[in-house]
Amino acid sequence: MSEGVDFGTRYRDDGWSSGLTILACTGNVLGDLRGTDTRRALYTGLRHVADDCAGEPPRFDQPAFDVADPDPARLTRWFRDNVEVRDRDGAERVLRTLVAECDRETVEAALFAAATDHVYLDVGHTLDFVNKAVETLDRVGWNRADDVLASLVPRLTGAERGEELSSWRQPVDLAGLLFDAYRELGIDGPGAGGDTDPTTAGPAHAAVHGDGDGNGDEEWTTPADFDETLLGDDPEAIVTALREAVATGATPAALADRVCHAAAVRVAQFGTTNEFNDWNTVHHTFTYANGARQAARRVDLPELYRGVFDAALNVYLDRFLNSPPAPVPGPGDAETDRDPEAVREALLDTFDRDGGENEANRLVGEFFDAGGDPADLRATLGEGLLREDAGFHTLQAVETGFAQFDRADTDHERRVAMTAPARYMAAHFPTRREAEQTYRIAERLDRGESVHE
Repeated sequence: MSEGVDFGTRYRDDGWSSGLTILACTGNVLGDLRGTDTRRALYTGLRHVADDCAGEPPRFDQPAFDVADPDPARLTRWFRDNVEVRDRDGAERVLRTLVAECDRETVEAALFAAATDHVYLDVGHTLDFVNKAVETLDRVGWNRADDVLASLVPRLTGAERGEELSSWRQPVDLAGLLFDAYRELGIDGPGAGGDTDPTTAGPAHAAVHGDGDGNGDEEWTTPADFDETLLGDDPEAIVTALREAVATGATPAALADRVCHAAAVRVAQFGTTNEFNDWNTVHHTFTYANGARQAARRVDLPELYRGVFDAALNVYLDRFLNSPPAPVPGPGDAETDRDPEAVREALLDTFDRDGGENEANRLVGEFFDAGGDPADLRATLGEGLLREDAGFHTLQAVETGFAQFDRADTDHERRVAMTAPARYMAAHFPTRREAEQTYRIAERLDRGESVHE
């Protein structure tokens, strides 16, 4: 994995992209796989890194500044200012200086702040890529942070900003709703017309740092109608519910857990009467919400509320894609007499046929009703994923679903977390399985066998 990361960050001038994200996703699910699927996972990640770099010019580094007395707050502000004006070279130089002179939490906080200074950057990819890059460093070591994190700069400086799109301005000015909330919470940034100089007052800082009435997510209890509000059709009510939660001590991580569940519901209940490409729409919301959640669990950063609020309003924008909603079977709905292994085999068979989305929902519910071990279901989903020519989004969907399952609190939430990737896979499978053929040829050659016998 380390060699793939080094190659991908060195030989692509345009920086971090889908290939390195796929490599990070496959690394995150290695522990869920069995047998030779672990090798298939690494092969899949490395193959996509190679595809990303094919025909691309290599990257040439910008040097860090020679700073005698580095001030982390000043460097963070400079970095965000350079990203704001889309100065790629300047942002890279400041970021390399941050890596060289500051601790890891400061560096990650600067990146996550820049990735949420504007609304839903690059339909969510920017925050997700930043999150995957820092997760990758957990595996390959912080000693690679200089080049790995520098590869994120093109994604930040060149990102499309959501508030500049009509979908965030009309018929309801959703960006305006967000910016008003951010100013009230003390976390407004360049996107809201503020600046990148951090404040130390306001409800958001009180909830994160415990210097006010908020005491963190251990003290915050989810209101009874909170999830229903998130899945509703009133954006003002959604923003109000989130603001009230912050005022009563909900941390970014606590709120992100609820928004992630709502985003998973959108995928699990995606209606098959929608256009096929709209799978990408609900998928982007799901992975963005997960990126905000994972970031909030890494650093105590009030600015990450913005990622959570952005994701929540994107769940609102996706509401029409659940009309009508596909059912997520509840406990006992399956009335099964099959054992879990038979259900898992049936799920793999479903991935062999087009149009198995609703059957995938039913089989996941049946597996849980049969008393199956979730680890077995995860291994089966991994097997079904890695034998196909799965695309970027499908690989992301499975890794995000597994992460959602790990944070789920109830049986219903766990069912939704597994139904979402299974349904997404069923919609996109089967494929021609060309990559699997290449893998098997390489495996035979590695054993010293002849390919043509």
